[in-house]
Amino acid sequence: MFLALIITAIMLGGDLFAYFNVPSAILVFGGTTALLLFTFGHDGCINALRLTVKGKLNSQNQSSNSNCDPVVFFRLAGAYAFSMGCIGMIIGIIAMLSNMDDPSKIGAGMAACLLSQLYGIVLAAPCISLSVIQAMRFPQQTNARNESRFAVPIAGGAAATGTIAALICFAMLQWMFYGQY
Repeated sequence: MFLALIITAIMLGGDLFAYFNVPSAILVFGGTTALLLFTFGHDGCINALRLTVKGKLNSQNQSSNSNCDPVVFFRLAGAYAFSMGCIGMIIGIIAMLSNMDDPSKIGAGMAACLLSQLYGIVLAAPCISLSVIQAMRFPQQTNARNESRFAVPIAGGAAATGTIAALICFAMLQWMFYGQY
């Protein structure tokens, strides 16, 4: 439903294919997956996803709950998605600034910058929603949950600040080359 709303909004406003950037998608989706695998390991990721689908803890899951807590898993997935969007944004800004000698190439870097942020937000939003749903399904508090409770707000704040900085940078370049916004 969430993805359908986004695609509909894009299609009503223009060309759907203008919103595809393969390097940005690989960076955000692949980077988020890699960070989750690094954090939880293969078994921890599978167990967190299995708990999300099944919706109940059994004795085997309770003993290793810290490694597969779906609340922590989806909180960190959202934070990692925001973070990977920020990394893509920085790469896009570098690409934009490295092409200052040819103003016609600046737009591609800006598109990569903003699309990385868009992909990070599109991935983070359902992850954050799933973490809230899982917290209602599994209300027990753990140390990992307490330690991860600020991950999403901090990463989201960094993503918002980065996006604003990128837009200011683009506006300054636009003014420098064209004398207008």
